[in-house]
Amino acid sequence: MKIARNLALLVLLLGLCEISQQSVSADTPCQTACSNSYNSCLASAQDGYDQCLIGPQEDYNTCETQADESREQQYFICDMYYPYAWCYNGADEGWITAVEHCQDGYDEAEQHCYDQQQTANTNCVNTYNACYNGCPPE
Repeated sequence: MKIARNLALLVLLLGLCEISQQSVSADTPCQTACSNSYNSCLASAQDGYDQCLIGPQEDYNTCETQADESREQQYFICDMYYPYAWCYNGADEGWITAVEHCQDGYDEAEQHCYDQQQTANTNCVNTYNACYNGCPPE
């Protein structure tokens, strides 16, 4: 459930990010150059965000696999020595806690990537404004 909520939040954030990354138009060659630079900057910021998420996603997958393997080992122990509901329930509860820990780690890393992207986007805007304001009058 937490994973679905986080995915929905991520989709919403990406949608908002898309809205804030609208292309700008230009009339003069200088303004066109500023606009092109701005659009390239935003694309680079998005690429940086996408690249930033690769490591956390791999870490999450590894973490979840380890949680799965640990639960399977616990099930084996339950099957062999303690075939009682409390044993299997404990294995499931341990798995849930482990997966929540994996998700928390991913969420923290994703927020870091998002913050970096927003800083990059702000830098793009500031650079665009300085460029545009430095263009000669029409």
